[in-house]
Amino acid sequence: MNLISKIGKAGGAVLAKVFDSISNALHVILDNPIWEHQLSAPHLVDVTNIADTTTHYAYLDLRDYKNATIQFQFGGADTITVKTGGSDETDENITSASYTDNSTVILGAVSLTADEIIHLDTGLALAFLRIEYTSNNSASDGDLKVSVFARA
Repeated sequence: MNLISKIGKAGGAVLAKVFDSISNALHVILDNPIWEHQLSAPHLVDVTNIADTTTHYAYLDLRDYKNATIQFQFGGADTITVKTGGSDETDENITSASYTDNSTVILGAVSLTADEIIHLDTGLALAFLRIEYTSNNSASDGDLKVSVFARA
């Protein structure tokens, strides 16, 4: 097979025209199609001894993904409060985009303080997801792990 031309690139996929001289046929090949894309972040957040009343953020770029599973695991004596925010500003940097609190939609509550697995399988109508977490007691020994799996 002889590569004739690379047609283009879309969402990480490469489209190419290839001529097969043996079968005398022109093939169009889609390499890395969007429906095979997946995001796996087993340690998006993995922190121990979170300082008291300090707010931290983790960000997910969910463009091109239709569903996601997010696992929250809490530990330590402090209470850790998790909230989420969404943004559809695709032309912005993920950390400087404007976020709207969507905790009740994503988490099913105003905030989350106990282990939970959240399944988002109805199509993601947002570009970015921000996970906000804060330690609320004085011991400064709260722990949090957040794992994510998303599929196009």
